[in-house]
Amino acid sequence: MQFVGWKKLEQKHKFWPQPVNKTQLAYSFTQNKIYFFGGKQVENDDQFDDLYSFSLTTQEWKKEKTKGKKPFKRSAHTFCGFKDTFWIWGELNQKIESKKPEGRFSHSSVYYKGKIYIFGGINFFNNRLNDLWEFDTNTKKWKEFERKGVFIQPRSSHFMEIYNDKIILFGGRISLRQRENAVYFFDLFSNSWSKLDLSEQNIAPDPLSGSSCFIYEDFFFVFSGFSDKSGYTSDFWVLDIHNKKWKKLTNSNQPSKRFGASCVKISPTKFILFGGQDLNSITNNELWVFITQYEVVRDFQIFQNEKILCDF
Repeated sequence: MQFVGWKKLEQKHKFWPQPVNKTQLAYSFTQNKIYFFGGKQVENDDQFDDLYSFSLTTQEWKKEKTKGKKPFKRSAHTFCGFKDTFWIWGELNQKIESKKPEGRFSHSSVYYKGKIYIFGGINFFNNRLNDLWEFDTNTKKWKEFERKGVFIQPRSSHFMEIYNDKIILFGGRISLRQRENAVYFFDLFSNSWSKLDLSEQNIAPDPLSGSSCFIYEDFFFVFSGFSDKSGYTSDFWVLDIHNKKWKKLTNSNQPSKRFGASCVKISPTKFILFGGQDLNSITNNELWVFITQYEVVRDFQIFQNEKILCDF
């Protein structure tokens, strides 16, 4: 299969947000905008409590004016939602309460059918976690899942997404010197974990943390991150989930090496990448789009003069 490739998005210069790392994008398809809240600048260790939007129609940024009690400054939180409602969770000053996950950062979350699922992260005592929680956005109640199936090591800076009524989990930092490149599934019907058998594969991404990942049909893409072997990376991999095969994609026009960039799906075939920090620990505010397949003539017109096809 051929995938179209990467293109850096033009951002009109009326206003840009500060470069950030450790934030997360969410997309409003009714407004055709991407949003992010908070984040961190590595250079000076500043955290933020601002809400920004980027219009994919006008290609302009806007700092949103909000009402109500504003969330605290934070980074390494999760930010997800559906339609025009977004949920922020995670910080270190949350009190531990019964029937509620303890405060944490560098965890992962996904939204599915009115529920938010949260796994792992690092707590106030700097311990990595491997608990899985469900938050019902209708009843506003938490539920912790029992640990069933294969054992998942506590981790941080991993990735989660929904795939065929399952949560797919990739990578993450297990300890100071240990990361992982295994792929796990949590079945939302049986409430149990399983590990994807890739034992016959002789190639795979390095064990990574802080990667940017997304799913298109039965293909799972992994871009960038940090590995113990090579440090910051711009490697781009795709996993054929059905056939259990990894392949490294080559593309001369793609984002540079980075860690902690955020990725969000904006259409069935298009994904936006934002921010992250590079090997010099400098954060950025670049926007890139990855197109898997052409949707309309407009997409073709954008890419027709650029040699950026990826073969699979």
